[in-house]
Amino acid sequence: MVPVPSRQKRPSLPRWEDLRLTEADLPDHFGGWGGNIGLLVGEPSGGLVDVDLDCPEALALADWLPPTALVAGRPGNPGSHRFYQAAGATTTKFQTAREMLIELRSTGGQTLAPPSVHPSGEAYRWERAGRAAEVDADELLRAVARVAAGALIARHWPAEGGRHDAALALAGMLLRGDWGAEEAAEFVRGVARAAGDEEWQARGADVATTARRIADGEPATGAPRLAEALRAGARVVALARRWLGLREVPATADDAPEGWPAPPDAAAFHGLAGDVVRALEPHTEADPVALLVNLLAMFGSAAGRGPHATVSGQRHGVNLFAVLVGATATGRKGTSEAGPRALFARADPLWSGDRLGSGLSSGEGLIHAVRDERVKREPIRERGTQRVTGYQEVLEDEGVDDKRLLVIEGEFAQALKVLGREGNTLSPVIREAWDGKSLRVMTRNSPAKATDLHIGILGHITRRELLQTLGEGDLSNGLANRFLWCCVRRSKLLPEGGWPTEAELGALADRLEEALEFARGCGELRRDDAARARWAALYPTLSEGEESVVGEVTARGAAQVLRLSLIYALLDRSAVVRVDHLDAAHALWRYCAASARHIFGGRAGDRVADRILQALREGGPLGRTEIAGLFGRNERADRLDRTLDGLVDAGQVRRERDAGTGGRPRDVFVAA
Repeated sequence: MVPVPSRQKRPSLPRWEDLRLTEADLPDHFGGWGGNIGLLVGEPSGGLVDVDLDCPEALALADWLPPTALVAGRPGNPGSHRFYQAAGATTTKFQTAREMLIELRSTGGQTLAPPSVHPSGEAYRWERAGRAAEVDADELLRAVARVAAGALIARHWPAEGGRHDAALALAGMLLRGDWGAEEAAEFVRGVARAAGDEEWQARGADVATTARRIADGEPATGAPRLAEALRAGARVVALARRWLGLREVPATADDAPEGWPAPPDAAAFHGLAGDVVRALEPHTEADPVALLVNLLAMFGSAAGRGPHATVSGQRHGVNLFAVLVGATATGRKGTSEAGPRALFARADPLWSGDRLGSGLSSGEGLIHAVRDERVKREPIRERGTQRVTGYQEVLEDEGVDDKRLLVIEGEFAQALKVLGREGNTLSPVIREAWDGKSLRVMTRNSPAKATDLHIGILGHITRRELLQTLGEGDLSNGLANRFLWCCVRRSKLLPEGGWPTEAELGALADRLEEALEFARGCGELRRDDAARARWAALYPTLSEGEESVVGEVTARGAAQVLRLSLIYALLDRSAVVRVDHLDAAHALWRYCAASARHIFGGRAGDRVADRILQALREGGPLGRTEIAGLFGRNERADRLDRTLDGLVDAGQVRRERDAGTGGRPRDVFVAA
């Protein structure tokens, strides 16, 4: 136990997590104490954990948790704390950006014990004072996750008139996620009951109907009524899918490839950005990550050059470079742009009308789009003669007043091909633009320069195109690691599409406009004390290097998290970066790093090695003669030998002995 000040929830003692009080210590800490009592959970109390049900919907579903004889609560929130003995359990929070649903507290945490007084003034009391049930930690976590999912869905259960459709949609998703009919019926009934749906008992019949259709092999979109239900309940489906880890209904045509990154933690959908994604997601087939990245990149561009952070004398703005990597048609990369773009058309018509561009073809062209005013000096000649009597400055080019620019490249592969052309200046100009430095190409035919610029880039590309067109030089020269690489795919099938209501769009656009107005008045942003401590903990991992292509691509992790955290703070209209902003940025960065590993993990970073790896993966075992043929026998034998030895040493290729069909045994190479 630890002392907690009256009507507060956290101990005031420094390093209270490390306290281990004996019975002899109790008088020193609690003699005459009139405050609250904090109970250390987890390892200090022999594996005792507290499941804190933080919302009424979760309380309504508490019977889904294992039974226990140790339960505490207070008059306004009865039965909200349920205690278990679960060795090895870890603290886990089930929350959205705006609300905590359930918190499982274990080692490193504490909870108020009766008769402590909650800040509301209500006293905790033991409602059951028996022995905490012993349960398996994983089993308890699964039960808590199910309650959290049910509570979240219940909070978003449709109003009267759409409830039957939502039940059908939810049941269909559960059944196609390999749930049994009875289990799915229990879940749907429980959610409907927690949502205050008076016909919750009848929802089991909805499950039975859906189960019969699926058992008969009927496609999810085959029946007009079911398809209508799936669309009407799209938000319910999305919420349940996120918390229960089930595949969506109806199934997409492009199931996730092996190694596809897991969805980002819920923290990535923090604040206004998360609210926008949750409002748009039910009405689009786009990946929620694609919606999020579009929103953040657009906001960072529209916010302008003012807001920034300074690290070791280097300025970091809120301009982002990001590339969405997915299948050509079914990745829905372009679709993900529509919703955020429509919001910014309302929130900042000037930016969305004039400061969006495309066509990355040369460094000179990019500079021209944000060029400074250009004045040239001309001689003044005496009338009727060639005699120069003085000089005057003449405006040759009025330049661009608004230096904000977001380049959206639907065919990013074309820009990458341009980078590889000899003499093209695009790569160094892009790198300088990310850094926010002044741009100038020192050529006689291109005297333009650009200062105080603010350039962002959003690209779309397939994985195959990316691996074929991103050159070795741009992996090593810092171009690739200035981009966030995001794997995206279609999230669902919506045969008739969808669109938020005007009221929803208007409310979100108003909030974006307010956040942009705030951001443009900001200068340098700094972290608060708690965020500085969190940054100190994150920084070693973010800044550690890795000797691989993935390491090259993710080498600017610290800088990317910094920039993302600034944007999350500005969306909250905060001039101070807090822990929740850092956590949101870190969650999205982890997804981008996992995407980079999926995209580039099989690449060796060398043209010859990559060609060999591709051939071995696509064509099976190859001998030295076949490998030489991959290059038209134009690569030196010693170069191929060194490359093969390196691939074998790296564990990417195995060398095997092939007895052949009567000839001499030979070495063949197989992709690991």
